[in-house]
Amino acid sequence: MRKFRALLFAIIAILISQVSIAKAAQEPFYVIINEKYAAVYDVNLVINNENIDSTFKTFSYNNRTFVPVRLVAEKLNATVDWEQSTMSAIIKKDGQTIKLTNGSNIANVNGKDVKLRPDQVPMLATYIDSETKTMAPLRAISELLGYKVNYYHKTRAVTIDMPENNFNGATISKIERVGSKDSEKVRIVADKKLDYSYNFDKDHNEVVIDFKNTQIDIDGKTNGNKKLDGKIIKSYSYGVNPDNNSSRITIELNRSVVPQIDSSADNILNISFIDEITGIRQTIQDGKVSILVENAANLDYNIQKLENPYRYIIDIKNSRLTNGDTMQVYDFDLGFVKTVRASNFNPDSTYNKDDSIVRVVLDGKTNDINGDVEFKKVGNDLVLIPTVTKGKVDESKAKEVPVLDDKSEEKKASIKKTVEKVSTRTTPYKRSDVIILVDPGHGGKDSGAKSKDGDLEKTQNIDIGLRVIEKLKAEGYTVIPTRTKDNYVSLQERAKLANEKNAHIFFSIHANSSPTAVPNGIETLYAPRDTVSIKNDVQYPLAKAVHDEVIAATGLFDRGVKQRPDLYVLKKTEMPAALIELGFLSNDDDVEIIKTERFKEDSANAIVRGINKYINKTYGL
Repeated sequence: MRKFRALLFAIIAILISQVSIAKAAQEPFYVIINEKYAAVYDVNLVINNENIDSTFKTFSYNNRTFVPVRLVAEKLNATVDWEQSTMSAIIKKDGQTIKLTNGSNIANVNGKDVKLRPDQVPMLATYIDSETKTMAPLRAISELLGYKVNYYHKTRAVTIDMPENNFNGATISKIERVGSKDSEKVRIVADKKLDYSYNFDKDHNEVVIDFKNTQIDIDGKTNGNKKLDGKIIKSYSYGVNPDNNSSRITIELNRSVVPQIDSSADNILNISFIDEITGIRQTIQDGKVSILVENAANLDYNIQKLENPYRYIIDIKNSRLTNGDTMQVYDFDLGFVKTVRASNFNPDSTYNKDDSIVRVVLDGKTNDINGDVEFKKVGNDLVLIPTVTKGKVDESKAKEVPVLDDKSEEKKASIKKTVEKVSTRTTPYKRSDVIILVDPGHGGKDSGAKSKDGDLEKTQNIDIGLRVIEKLKAEGYTVIPTRTKDNYVSLQERAKLANEKNAHIFFSIHANSSPTAVPNGIETLYAPRDTVSIKNDVQYPLAKAVHDEVIAATGLFDRGVKQRPDLYVLKKTEMPAALIELGFLSNDDDVEIIKTERFKEDSANAIVRGINKYINKTYGL
């Protein structure tokens, strides 16, 4: 019995000892954070299988693991500089530069601001009787540098490991601009066959190319961007997703063009761009009734004049008609011109077989009244100003080019008769006279942007759009929607409807998206009058009035009012027009807000207040 009691006491003593040891292991130590003592807990740090033992310990604080930035960065073969003026640590590794500022939720990665989650904000911590160190949440550093982190709660340990790389796909080593300044191209070069898909975002004039089983290594960089500031190509950016070995290249363009990708060589992509001529209409230029060729930004063209009957022929290179092979015929009675015909021209031996050419033919009224044409570039459009001449045609002024005659294959194309008129928009004297076109973006087969949880932009746009429509009607305006349900409406149809209805305002509702989850906030876009030939009104006041109201009502980050003369619905509408991007579906924080009923109602009310403000200031109504 005594032996049993002795054994029992021994077991209890051991258990008490183990509890005491466990309790001791959980005892905190203290550091100074925000000028106050803070209890923190020691965390074992292992980097690439090496136990890191340092005077400045890794610790757990508010259920987050904080590490000394310099210690961890240097163990990951990165360099660290300190910028005293901004209280920032600057980390450099493999061509990347990351700037972390104490107390700020904005990091700067390769020159671009990246929003950190609240649990990722770096801070200063002073170790008792020792130095002050910049401490950052371990996950923030690891995610920014691309390392893998594992937590082991039982042993209070955390490991940082280099991501596994069993990659055997293609590696892109070069992205470059080639071609002439009037015919710019982008060439992408890899070491193996490229598996890719691409999307052309007309709203943002961006070509997004996604590559499967592909990495990018350009001078040691896996992500980056470059400004080109060309006539067509504005910039490009690239990045990789190490989780699935995919890569993305985004090409930002200065104007609306059509990308064409040539992948005749397996490991090389050549992306060229041609102007998409979206229509031909009458306009007033320099006080003269003229012919506007929309979006014919390239001034490389050939001319030919023919008699019996008199015809003035213009071949516009690097272009195509938006309606495909259908010939367009316009009854324009101006100067020597009776009709205008336009079609996509199939190059013969005079041209390169790969040339894209739009042929415009001005048919003369008679052979005795001939004419000439003055060419004028206005914004991204080409304006033809016919002038009447008499007598025999001076063919010495014409270039030797193919001629559209009665035997041409183009004559077999179907004929589309149209008569276009100059706008007759009137000044309103009461609210019911004001015509407002409300355009909920996308719809039908065009879903627009998409959040990671499957939220579709087209759904948000119509939800808020219908609210705006009803609220504007309640204000007494005449409101015309481009859509009231989930149906597809082309960009051309939206702009055409606004012009045909002689609207006083065109307002388009969208949500934004980005290849990364970083960008957030609201921006409002417009096309300045001096860059768009069909605009007679100042455009900025409408965009500014609505933008200010929406920012004040929603509290989302203010990305500003921006010029976007390249967007189709802004540059092809005659009246004041604006397009608002109500948050980013690619940003988790924005998505949580913009899905709420309160945001939808607040933003709709704010849009109406902004339009009211603009109408009152413009027309006094």
